[in-house]
Amino acid sequence: MEERIEHSAMSRIKRIFITMALSLSLLTTAAMLPERTYASESTSNSTAILNEVLQYIDAYNITNAEKEELVQKALKGMVSGLNDPYSQYFTPDESKAFQNQLNLQYEGIGIETHFEDGKATIMRVFKGSPAEKAGIQKGDILSQVDGKPITDSSHVQKYILGKAGTTVTVTIKRNGKLMDFNLKREAIHIPAVASALLPGNTGYIQISSFTSEADEEFAEHLAKLQQRGMKSLIVDLRNNPGGYVESAQHIAAHFIEKGILMYTKDNTDKLQPTEIQGGSSLPMPIAVLVNKNSASASEILSGALHDHGIATLVGTTTFGKGRIQSVIPLSDGGLLKLTTQQYVTPNLTDFNGKGLKPDIERTGDTAQLLTALNLVNDGKLTFTIKNNQLMGFGDLTLEQIPVTAKGNKIYLPSRMIASLLDVDPKWDKNKQTLTLQLANSKSFTFTAASQSVWINNNETYLELGAVHAKFPSFQWSYKDGTLTFQTAK
Repeated sequence: MEERIEHSAMSRIKRIFITMALSLSLLTTAAMLPERTYASESTSNSTAILNEVLQYIDAYNITNAEKEELVQKALKGMVSGLNDPYSQYFTPDESKAFQNQLNLQYEGIGIETHFEDGKATIMRVFKGSPAEKAGIQKGDILSQVDGKPITDSSHVQKYILGKAGTTVTVTIKRNGKLMDFNLKREAIHIPAVASALLPGNTGYIQISSFTSEADEEFAEHLAKLQQRGMKSLIVDLRNNPGGYVESAQHIAAHFIEKGILMYTKDNTDKLQPTEIQGGSSLPMPIAVLVNKNSASASEILSGALHDHGIATLVGTTTFGKGRIQSVIPLSDGGLLKLTTQQYVTPNLTDFNGKGLKPDIERTGDTAQLLTALNLVNDGKLTFTIKNNQLMGFGDLTLEQIPVTAKGNKIYLPSRMIASLLDVDPKWDKNKQTLTLQLANSKSFTFTAASQSVWINNNETYLELGAVHAKFPSFQWSYKDGTLTFQTAK
């Protein structure tokens, strides 16, 4: 499992679940399962054979194998025989680790870092964590761990994470000076929800996973943003692999007063509606960010908001997992995660294996965010880029936006401009031209020959003066490394 807990603010859980995403995905509890009668003659015979084999092994085997281990391997083999990548048996030890992962718990020192240009910058220090108690601050550079230099993003996970109670020496650089901190690792709980107020009084809520507490966290963040005067909302479900269906349903109830969340079907093959009653509405422009790693509960929430006409989906096609697993506690302390249902959206869209296609397709994290921000603000926004960083975006970790001055011409990546103008850029390598295609079929072409297009490291840049000439509503100014631009419909 790739670890991002110590690495990447606001998008901090982007990849923590990616390798297991599509194995845990959407979960229900055993209490939600209908009652069934399991005993039968064939079941009894099968159990007798298993016991018979175990008895022979116990009596005659010479490898000194432990019976408990053999049973666990037999259970794993039985579940794997279902040929279902989402069903899994967890031993008692594995079940604890699984539940910790599902609820975003780990053991470490309580920091988040963003690795760029060979440096791991601390973007957040969790309250009450060993790092906070020791005095480590946001903006510090993580230089070494136990004397080992941090020269790669994987080093953060490799060197910092460890068993609670063990110690680790962290060397940070602050204002050019190196400082050592001797810390004792602790159990850390990562909130599943983060938020910020973006330009245009746009609320931004990122749901990293649908943990058992995600719905309560979402309600708290939503209320705080409303108190701060939020006028529109972006819900970020990118890289969210799923979680508990109850959390997704409770979050959906903040948007849907009454209606269908989804339709499910179990092994009786009968389609059943999952309804929301007594919900509320959020009368403002809403966009939902999705990508190829948005799965299960993310697809339920985004599909429901889309089908009810509440939100516009922005990003790339989702993973496509229309299956629900039930988590069933076992008598040995283990867990059985078993696929028990399939589901479709309120409009009966079966996206399993295909994914949900967004209303507006965009690639690149920042370009997707700017597209959504421009959308919910009806194309009227003011942005500032200072030292290649977007300003006014709180603690969000965003890629640098290279503003390039060539003589008296200022260039910006075309993908960023396309996001702000809500157009599709199309580069013709042979003709060396870039066309911005509008939704109304109108288009504008820029050429390398006229220097309105510049190509650097296989990325196209547009000259801002040329953009303004064809899009008068696109206003901009540049002074001392600071670029301010404004869009208006």
